[in-house]
Amino acid sequence: MKSILAVFSVFFFAGCGTAYGLEGNISGDEYLSPGKLFRVNVPVMRNAFVKKPSVIRDELRPAGGGEVNFSVPNLGEAWRFGARPLSDGSPIGITILPDICDEELGRWHSASSKPPVILEETIQLADGPGVVRIYYVKSGSLLPSRRGGADPAHQDALVGVVAVISENKRAVLYAVGQFDEPMNMFSSMVEKAKMDRDTVLKMFARDHLKRLRELTTTLRLQ
Repeated sequence: MKSILAVFSVFFFAGCGTAYGLEGNISGDEYLSPGKLFRVNVPVMRNAFVKKPSVIRDELRPAGGGEVNFSVPNLGEAWRFGARPLSDGSPIGITILPDICDEELGRWHSASSKPPVILEETIQLADGPGVVRIYYVKSGSLLPSRRGGADPAHQDALVGVVAVISENKRAVLYAVGQFDEPMNMFSSMVEKAKMDRDTVLKMFARDHLKRLRELTTTLRLQ
């Protein structure tokens, strides 16, 4: 499994993106992408003791797109936000968003087959309508775990993806992310506490979906 963390470069958050090799810029709590394509607030991490991302990396994408990654690698939490224009003649409308979600998931995690969608809902941002999906990714955790055996192994993970379309600006906004800590409790709750597997999975998925909704409220095109 190829983790998203394998492609991260280390830039420590200190309030000014350009001083740490970023293509874009961070001012206060807000990140502004190169070319002023999009902006988004720097996410507050969910760990009880680490609230700021320790790693920030951004890059330009082909055809005028761009994205930024925020993470705390040693705690298994990472988020990506980005935007890209639609090419002339490409389909436009909310019906293309599930395919864009699948595409962005594939860039986040490589898998031999498409992971199942646990939850899917519509979302409305300032720039237009969108779709948010929560995928169940086998062995998709960002960090290996020794739980259940001596050899480290990647646990199953929930990965959330948001895709939003702006028909007026002919562009797509997207967000991808995961936080592995809740899923580390999944086996214990199902096997030891004898809780229903699907109930626990849906509970974690809804919590992750709520988190994605919160983080994408500030994601917008310029």
